Amino acid sequence: MKKILIPTDFSINAAKAIKFALRLAQNRKDVHLTFFHATDTAIPTQMPSRMAEEFVSNNIEEGLEKLKTEVHKHLKELEISAEQINSALLVVQGGFKKNISNEAERLDIELIIMGTCGASGLKKILFGSNTVDVMQSVDCPVLAIPNNYKFHPIKHIAYAADFLTIEEGFEKVVFLAKLFGAPLEVFHVDSILPHRVDHQTFDKAHFVDNLKKKFVYEALSLELIEMKDEEDNDDALAGIHAYVAKNHPSILAMATYNRIWIEKLVNPSITKEMMFQTEIPLFAFKKKGE
Repeated sequence: MKKILIPTDFSINAAKAIKFALRLAQNRKDVHLTFFHATDTAIPTQMPSRMAEEFVSNNIEEGLEKLKTEVHKHLKELEISAEQINSALLVVQGGFKKNISNEAERLDIELIIMGTCGASGLKKILFGSNTVDVMQSVDCPVLAIPNNYKFHPIKHIAYAADFLTIEEGFEKVVFLAKLFGAPLEVFHVDSILPHRVDHQTFDKAHFVDNLKKKFVYEALSLELIEMKDEEDNDDALAGIHAYVAKNHPSILAMATYNRIWIEKLVNPSITKEMMFQTEIPLFAFKKKGE
């Protein structure tokens, strides 16, 4: 059973994630969705304990009804019946960040799918919304759905990889590929992901074959991207953009362990920052070194 958590604050951005998850889980008994909401309603400090308990109970009950209505609305819009989805509703009292971390651990969640508000560049998706707070507070991967995303069948997943530590956490990327039954292409950008590859001597076939065997996934491929001398080799966005523009992946996967690489994403050049107008979901996971 693949356990997926979908948090919502009932915003338009969150609705994108709900619809994405519903399409994914339709007629799949191997996928279980938990729709999650934290009420975050302050309890008056002078309220007697018994009244406070009733207050919390009423908040949760109201939240559950609102969450149920929200999910059913999207089921209707997508013309999916409730019987086609294996799901549950979860509403808790308190702050979002702490509760989502606790519940993800308690429920043994394998993936969080959530909407994100910043989609004018990769920087804003990673660092300009609540998504990054969730990424930092949970151990499981997060699949961020941009607010301008238009749903398409997931046909190709791409993973931006650093060869030195590629096997660390790679099972999470394979999990994603298996979840969608999609081919997975690893790509490496010279001068950006910090370990160069000699394109003349590197044995791509042997490298890919080893990954296929170790992670038990045949639909694997590799692309090496060599930045031209005239290009700004210090700008990670340029290399990633070059790959995305050429290959059009359905989902871009990245690890967040590498502080140097992340720093390049946070502080790219102004010109190149505007190049990467992403409309695809971003799958992010932490490596052990994070």
